[in-house]
Amino acid sequence: MVRKFMRYPGGRAKAVTLSYDDGVQQDMHMIELMKQYGVKGTFNLNSARFITRDHVYPEGKVWRAMVDEDVVPTYDPSICSVATHSAHHPTLLNASTAEIAEEILSDRMKLEKLFGRVIRGHAIPNGPYDETTIAVGKMCGLKYMRTTKATGSYAYPKSLLPLDPTCDHNDPRLMTLTESFLKETPKENPFLLYVWGHTYTFEGENNWYIIEDFFKLVSGKDEVWYATNDEIFDYAEKFNMLECSANGHIISNPTDTEIWFLAGDSVRSIKPGETIKI
Repeated sequence: MVRKFMRYPGGRAKAVTLSYDDGVQQDMHMIELMKQYGVKGTFNLNSARFITRDHVYPEGKVWRAMVDEDVVPTYDPSICSVATHSAHHPTLLNASTAEIAEEILSDRMKLEKLFGRVIRGHAIPNGPYDETTIAVGKMCGLKYMRTTKATGSYAYPKSLLPLDPTCDHNDPRLMTLTESFLKETPKENPFLLYVWGHTYTFEGENNWYIIEDFFKLVSGKDEVWYATNDEIFDYAEKFNMLECSANGHIISNPTDTEIWFLAGDSVRSIKPGETIKI
């Protein structure tokens, strides 16, 4: 029996992704930094909270929603994807099935209309959730639902519904975890360093240096795949679609994507529509 373990495009065994919530104006600077350092991520938007250009916030207000006409130009698909965060950002814990479904679906439909693409990701607002939240999310067609529960681990997640991140950017373990992530070599399943947060806190706490220091440490590594949430989980979904013989020696790829994997001591790839023997 030959076992195979997923490897990212190019045979890489490590990936880094970001996840930032609320759709706020500070996202614009964050995306500039991401482009500068070559890091990618996903922004989770509340479509019912966008404002018009003439909206005036009180002086000193840090949390400022994105201007509606800036939304599509800001979230550049070359560097980021977008996901739902519920339309109005309510706590979904103990909400009714109908309320949860309305918040998710109305957000998803508006964002899909804005961006012209299928959106199947979600970040659970405010943190709390229960089994009903996850069940309704599945029924609404979501592929993953990110929580705020830090694992302190960069092992590839066992579950996407719910999906627990490595940590948020204010976690005191961030740099230590990143250093370990870069030094260690996966033996079986690949690594995923998954960092989340809110960009408005960088302005509010005057600490943009935290994310820049992280980017300086983690970026520019040939062995790391810098990808959006969607790119990573879409790729993993296609890896799981590979068809194998009973003994694992014959593999067919029915997908439209070249898939990389570790089998024994060798990293191999299989092209779309190809069948190989290992």
